[in-house]
Amino acid sequence: MNKKIRQIQLGELVLFAVIMTALSFVVTGILLKRTSDTLQNYVSNLVAADSRQLQLNIESYLDKVENTVSLLFSDEKYYAFDASDSSLSKYDKIQSEDEIEKEIVRLGLTENFSDFGIVYANDENVGMISEVTNAMFPNGGMYQEFADSITREKTMDGWSFGHQGNVDRLYYAKRLNDHAIAIVSFYGRELETVFELPEQLQDMTIRLVDGNNQILYSSNDSEIGETLDQSISDVIASMDSSATVLSDNTLINSNTCSNGWRVVCTMPLQTLMKDNHALRIRMIWTVAGVAVIMLAAGVLIYLRMGRSMNGMVDDLSDKAAHDLMTDLLNKQTFEDMVSRELSSYTGKQANVFMMMDLDHFKQINDTLGHACGDEVIRQTAVILKAVLPKEYMIGRLGGDEFAAFAAYTDKNKEQVEQEVHALMQALYDAFAREFAHEKGEISFSAGVIVEGPGEYSFDDLYRKADHSLYEAKQSGKGRASYDD
Repeated sequence: MNKKIRQIQLGELVLFAVIMTALSFVVTGILLKRTSDTLQNYVSNLVAADSRQLQLNIESYLDKVENTVSLLFSDEKYYAFDASDSSLSKYDKIQSEDEIEKEIVRLGLTENFSDFGIVYANDENVGMISEVTNAMFPNGGMYQEFADSITREKTMDGWSFGHQGNVDRLYYAKRLNDHAIAIVSFYGRELETVFELPEQLQDMTIRLVDGNNQILYSSNDSEIGETLDQSISDVIASMDSSATVLSDNTLINSNTCSNGWRVVCTMPLQTLMKDNHALRIRMIWTVAGVAVIMLAAGVLIYLRMGRSMNGMVDDLSDKAAHDLMTDLLNKQTFEDMVSRELSSYTGKQANVFMMMDLDHFKQINDTLGHACGDEVIRQTAVILKAVLPKEYMIGRLGGDEFAAFAAYTDKNKEQVEQEVHALMQALYDAFAREFAHEKGEISFSAGVIVEGPGEYSFDDLYRKADHSLYEAKQSGKGRASYDD
């Protein structure tokens, strides 16, 4: 009888152990699935936010090129001249070409252009057309090829890539008149400074592709000039202009630029979830050993993972809002915060918007190295945070360009103007002290506007400050221009 009871008890214990083991596997599987889904969603959001920032960065870079070319329309003598006009005298032609070349050199002096010139219907050109570009057309045809690259009828311009098999440069063409086209190009590798990644996404591949899915830039250099993988092309073809999807265990994000190019970011799900997969294997082995302990351990680990994930989410959210190199607000966050401040009325008497751009920053990178350039960027951020009052929102708009904004409720416009002049002087003094050993080679230009009470948008203030910054650059750099 006792033997029978012991057999029954043993059976009950075995059944209980089996039930608890199965329950432990089920519960642990559910917890891990929820954790995996939640972590995947948050990482997907981080990828989407970073990809959006990359798209804004490239938009800003391309806009800068387009705006520089548009300055050729400031005077009819630059855009109306036709070198193919046989009625022109030799003297008049030389005079006109000399004036145009001087203007092109002036406009492109501070830019990293490989080409900046004008090509005419007879294939003559003026300005800075490189030997590489000229060599691509030994038998002529340059004008016609770039005329064919003008795809936007409204603005009569277009971006192109891969001319005559050249995959090192990106080209922009804009029609000036019926027989003249302005051409600008820059090396694709210049975009490395635009496509910066946070540490958590270093395994992500970034690509810039055109409308035919040809890869114009890639963080994987070997892909440049190739066609985007068909499986990725099929996915983004069905996506909106900005979307993130998971396909074939790959996270794919795409954002469309105003010229039709796309920023395409891809990351294997296995890379995203590698830590979670390792945890899954360890937990399954533990469950197989001790059912009851595994159940308790599974709940405990789940709770700990929840707290860790909350910390990770907070950390990722903070990183998504800030520039990783300087810890300043990134461009999108800065614009959003300024826009919110402008849209709310709290008795503001004056608004201040500053834009600052380092002078000759490319020379710093070229002569002293990118590590030194990065340190100059970081030290500039330290100076801005140290000198500007805490009321100021400070952001890095990309590359070597910074901005700051503040709304004053306790001072009128005249008082704020005096304070802003003093702040700018303090910034220049601090900058001079910090970089004194560089013998004055490191400086910055600034555009500053102060507006009284009224309704303003971020774009209103940005355009005015950018215009003032341009005036400061053109008047000698190392100074501030005020539009009070």
